[in-house]
Amino acid sequence: MLAQLDTLAEAVDPVYDLAAYIKAVKKKRYNGVNQPFWRDWPLADPVKFLSLEPLHHLHKMFWDHDLKWCICIVGENEIDFRFSVLHPHTGFWSFTGGVSKMKETTGQDHRNIQQYIMGIIAGAVGEVWRDLSGVRGMDVKVEWSGMDSCGLSTQG
Repeated sequence: MLAQLDTLAEAVDPVYDLAAYIKAVKKKRYNGVNQPFWRDWPLADPVKFLSLEPLHHLHKMFWDHDLKWCICIVGENEIDFRFSVLHPHTGFWSFTGGVSKMKETTGQDHRNIQQYIMGIIAGAVGEVWRDLSGVRGMDVKVEWSGMDSCGLSTQG
């Protein structure tokens, strides 16, 4: 994967022609990060250790367990309200009807909800926040492979 990113960066410079670079990486179905934070770690290429099946199961586990836990702690009405008032952003799905009653969902739905969940539950649960550290940890692990920098705080 890193070799492919390097080849793309040689063909289209992400610093000087970002629009062309984004078009090129989208054709390869990459997210546009040209220097992932794990690039200098030996044996850390996600293509080698994280195949589609385990990744699918991680997103499905989030939907089946972590999201249900968040709904139970925050409350159905509150979590649906918070999802319904999210400002729409290009490239992100909006859930105007909330998420607690969604029945037919896809893996993309699971991933989209997972991208929002930490902001949705933040501040809603007060002292219970530390009990949701498992959700925070799971969310971080699943999303790390596509980030360009870690950006994690050392505070729990």
